Amino acid sequence: MAETKAHKTASSGKATKTAKTDKKTTKTTKPVQKATATKTTKTTKATAAASKPTTTATTSKSQPVKKSGFAKVVLWIISLLALAAVVTAIVVCVINKNTNSVYVETSKGEKIETAYVGFNDDKFRIKIPTSYKAMEEKEIKEKYGSEAPNAVYTNDNDTVNIAVSTTDNALANDQIEEYLKAMKSILGLGGDLLGDDYYQVGDHNVATIQLDTKSNEGNYYNNMMFFSVDGKLAIVTFNCTSDLKDEYMPVGDFVIKSLAF
Repeated sequence: MAETKAHKTASSGKATKTAKTDKKTTKTTKPVQKATATKTTKTTKATAAASKPTTTATTSKSQPVKKSGFAKVVLWIISLLALAAVVTAIVVCVINKNTNSVYVETSKGEKIETAYVGFNDDKFRIKIPTSYKAMEEKEIKEKYGSEAPNAVYTNDNDTVNIAVSTTDNALANDQIEEYLKAMKSILGLGGDLLGDDYYQVGDHNVATIQLDTKSNEGNYYNNMMFFSVDGKLAIVTFNCTSDLKDEYMPVGDFVIKSLAF
């Protein structure tokens, strides 16, 4: 989970603006380990999808962690993604536009610096804004529980998130297109699909989906990408609160399209 960019169908609102070109050294970050608990096959680990801030009450007694809107949407998307992976395996069994730019602009003209970060032992990389904070493993588990993404990056206000998940769900490279079809049907049940895309980055098939989702805590824009790594499903999700959608869609497109192997 070549260049492409946390959570549903790619073609609709993509408008990537890249400012100046510059070379940036690749940072490699080991993905945060997945939590141990699993939930049926409704995707256990991924997330796609988008990450959402939550608040946890700390008292002398341990209390259940309260998941925020971001977390709930991400977990919902991840569960559906994992389920779709199984469905796709049963049914089937059965360009990356390489820009050297390390800067991206929001629709309001704010320039954001990015740098490549490696995941899954550097088997794939995406550009992450250098100003975004990498959440610690403990923090991710507190927010997402057992179905947490491996890595989450967030802005200062926790209103924009990038989640990376490498799952144990088997999904071959030649199953990505079928998986996309399944996801369009499944995600369309709980969100408003905005667009999707299917293309190649080198020898890897890649699918993306953009969609709007709603929860009790608020509304969110999600730009999701999924692909196969070592025969297993990987997911990268860009998401933000709906009020930032128009401003940050170019950033989401830039991150998704930065995928490289």
